[in-house]
Parts: sequence; C-alpha cells; structure tokens
Amino acid sequence: MKNVEGAAAQAEQARRHVEELNRHIAEQERISKALRETDEHFRNAFDYAAIGMALVSPQGSWLRVNRSLCDLLGYSEQELLNSNFQAVTHADDLGSDLANLYRLMQGETPNCQVEKRYVHRLGQIVWALSSVSLVRDSEEQPVHFIFQIQDITERKRAESALQSLSLVDELTGLYNRRGFLAVSEQSLSEIRSEEHTSEL
Repeated sequence: MKNVEGAAAQAEQARRHVEELNRHIAEQERISKALRETDEHFRNAFDYAAIGMALVSPQGSWLRVNRSLCDLLGYSEQELLNSNFQAVTHADDLGSDLANLYRLMQGETPNCQVEKRYVHRLGQIVWALSSVSLVRDSEEQPVHFIFQIQDITERKRAESALQSLSLVDELTGLYNRRGFLAVSEQSLSEIRSEEHTSEL
C-alpha cells in the first residue's frame, strides 16, 4: 500500500513538473516571438528610413547601413561595409567627430548632434545633420554607435546664398556697408592675432 501511495505521490509530482515545464516552454516561446517581432520592427524602421542610418563599431567601421545612406554618399552597401565613417568624413570635421564619439564612450553625454560634412563618392561635399548615440551591453561596454544622417545640403546652400546677399550689392557685385564692416572686422582680427603672435 505504501508503494502504491509513494508511486501516486511521485506521479503527482512528475505531473506538476511537466505542467511547470510546459508553462516555462510556453513563456520562452512567447518571449522569443516578441523578440523576433521587435527585431523585425527595428529592421524595417532601419532599412526603410527616409534618412541615412548606420550601425558603426567603436573603431569606426560601418557594421550595417541602409539604402538612404548609400544614396546620400553614392556608395554601394558593400563598399561602405568594407570601409569606415572616417573615410567619408570631410577632413576638417574629423577631429571634432572623433572627440564627440570619445565623449559618448566616456559617458560624458548620452548622444550628440552636429552639422558636419561628408564627401560623396564623386567628390562633392554633402552637408548633414548627424545624430549619434551609443549602445552598450549588459556590462556597460560599448557595442556600437547608431548614426542618423539627414541631408541638409540644400539648406546650407540657401543659408550661404542669403549670407552672400546680405553682404554684397546685387547690382554692382561689391560689398555693401554690412559686407565692408564684416570684411574689415575680419581683417582687423587677423592683424591683431599676428601682432599677438609676434609679441610672443
């Protein structure tokens, strides 16, 4: 009788374990499905974004790029993946770019947004509003940067044209009063700087 009762108790315990295991498996499947859906949503948002997007390694290599970024810079996806962001950044902007990424990696700022220049495959300058954030792993180690790159070249051209119009007389092509004062102030600043340097 004790053997029968023991066997019944073991059977009941085994049944509870199976039920618990089934609940665990169902929960794991639910979590796995949710992760797949989240990954798919991210992939679609990334791949079909209207602005350039990229995942970039802490060393600067392109890890993943979308079609908009390829169109913006004139390179194929594979050409960019075989390269790094430094190769397409205007030389005058590279130093400040690297400094911003360093600040992100040091945790000094959660993200950075700058207007900068890229160099298109054909050589022309592409002005962009570049937003960068850093993704870290569970141990707070840098995994990759997320670059969001919006073309602002036309806006920069319009600003330059407006600036020029505000300094130059349309009829004569000569500096107007504002232009004359701006050029004079710049020249005086350069003279003061040279005098200061020669004094040292």
